[in-house]
Amino acid sequence: MRFAAILIVVALATSVAVAAPKLATSGSISQSGGAEWESEKQVVVKWTQLPDAGGVGITSEQSAALGIVSESADDFLCTDGAPIVAVEWWGVDYTGGVIDYFIIRFYTDEPGPPASHPGTLVYEQECHAFTQELMPGQFDRYRYYAVLPSAFDQDGGTTYWISVQAVHPDEQWFWLECADGQFWNHAGVVRSEYFGYPDWVTVAEATGTCREFAYVLYADVTSPVESTTWGGVKAMFR
Repeated sequence: MRFAAILIVVALATSVAVAAPKLATSGSISQSGGAEWESEKQVVVKWTQLPDAGGVGITSEQSAALGIVSESADDFLCTDGAPIVAVEWWGVDYTGGVIDYFIIRFYTDEPGPPASHPGTLVYEQECHAFTQELMPGQFDRYRYYAVLPSAFDQDGGTTYWISVQAVHPDEQWFWLECADGQFWNHAGVVRSEYFGYPDWVTVAEATGTCREFAYVLYADVTSPVESTTWGGVKAMFR
């Protein structure tokens, strides 16, 4: 089914917001309401912004059929300088599950005015090997996970921006927003000549509402973590 090209996709599910710490190490992470977000394998969780299953997604993609090129990004803080070796994220997929690969980018922070945004590109890798799993109770919302082809080395105490962009042959893909309680620092941003925003603008400027994105950053992987956080996330949306 062909969808008209859109910048933002609105969810049909009921919104679920869960507050969680931004930084944690491997093990259990306590959340509001008594929920547990459990690391089942030995990993170090550097950063978490967990998804709002009833939220919206913002275009961040290269679509060959539609000619769309768009990119969304969000900022985070590196406290310890440990390199990022894996990334987990959530998206709204209208491609029928046909994603060729994802491009993961990291940028320096460029302060405003008018608003802080990604600055210098310091890391860019294509992730052809990734896992994709449908979120419970959803028909188009997926959780993704990929080990980075090479680690991203950072400087401790530094703010960076992450960008996740899908490359696919048809339809559209959207990066899912995080829950309100997960917001940190600057608003999420987007850019796309196709949609009339050739330079970075806040998602609020483009859509009318401030939004940030759902992702988890891992500092160390001693075994595949395909199900590292997924059991806890499933429980959140039952």
